[in-house]
Amino acid sequence: MLQMIFERISKLLSDGFAPSSEEQGTGEGVRLAAAVLMVEVMRADFEASDVERASIRDLLRQHFSLDDAEVSELVGRAERRARESTSLQGFTRRLVDRLDAQERERLLELLWSLAYADGRIDKYEEHLLRRIADLLYLPHPAFIRAKLRAAGSG
Repeated sequence: MLQMIFERISKLLSDGFAPSSEEQGTGEGVRLAAAVLMVEVMRADFEASDVERASIRDLLRQHFSLDDAEVSELVGRAERRARESTSLQGFTRRLVDRLDAQERERLLELLWSLAYADGRIDKYEEHLLRRIADLLYLPHPAFIRAKLRAAGSG
């Protein structure tokens, strides 16, 4: 009986992090995970500015070569998933599984540029970005390189 309960709980937890059938194999899981992290960075300082919203759209459009309709749909899904989620681990796990270290560092750089979009880095944004870097298994030097590249491009 106890074993059956543990199996059900385990299935519920893993289903919550598993990509849907439409996300598998298309790169959509990576795009959604990246978009959710962007939404979380935008919300980290408790001020989701229009500049940050526009920056998310621009970053997704450029980095994933999406059109406006695809970006709108992706951002909508990412905002819903971010509201429903209690942890970043499912999203970062998907990225670790599908991206190499260089790609994960590039994603962290994009997240830093989003944090810089409003002209300042809030302590909550920096803390969240440090946590994301850890969850992406990026060492501190990669964290600093991504930050400096993003600061230099702003």
